[in-house]
Amino acid sequence: MKICFISNLYPPDIVGGAEKYVEKIVKKLKEESLENKIVVITTSQKFLLKPKIEEDSNIKIYRVWPFNLYSLTTKRNYNFLIKLIWHLIDIWNPFVYFFIKKILKNEKPDLVHLHNLAGLSFSVFTAVKSLKIKTIYTIHDYYLLCPYANLICPLTRWKFKKSAPFFCQWYRKIVKKIVGNKIDLVLAPSKFVMDIFEENEFFINSKKEVLPLGVEKIKEIEKIQKN
Repeated sequence: MKICFISNLYPPDIVGGAEKYVEKIVKKLKEESLENKIVVITTSQKFLLKPKIEEDSNIKIYRVWPFNLYSLTTKRNYNFLIKLIWHLIDIWNPFVYFFIKKILKNEKPDLVHLHNLAGLSFSVFTAVKSLKIKTIYTIHDYYLLCPYANLICPLTRWKFKKSAPFFCQWYRKIVKKIVGNKIDLVLAPSKFVMDIFEENEFFINSKKEVLPLGVEKIKEIEKIQKN
């Protein structure tokens, strides 16, 4: 089985726990069966005209520069205006769309497993769906609901309340339309996280499962992916 993991970061580029989690799943799946073929698509932190291909223990890694204003690992160096423009581009980045689609056409995976996409943009959902590939999405944060991606948004305080500022409502509406019904299965680390997305009417027609994070869950993840 060939599985393609798409994550905004992948070691050695690390800013949080999600990319470490993806790496552990990738390596464990490879260890569990030599028949598993693994492809990883992630961002490059340096400017590249075309994707860079790496091989690590028979795992093929594509690093893509998304042609945005800065890389994820340097975002703290920029002011609010630059960050705003970055996020506008990151809603639907056409360069990423074409890069991802071309890679997927060449690799022909049986399954795509999506993780954090900030920096790659939501055009990833469109690219994968256009090729009709079975898709799993693991929720690691709240980026689909808020550019701050966490529960401490300075604009809304409790950002998911109904009286959210116009920008937040606009952002959520656009992202919801992009995501649409493009995901076959959504995994959340807790019922609380899943409930928040359901309350905001995301993944209405997708199959949903709560799967606590942890590499010890690898058997469950592998079973879900194969089904």
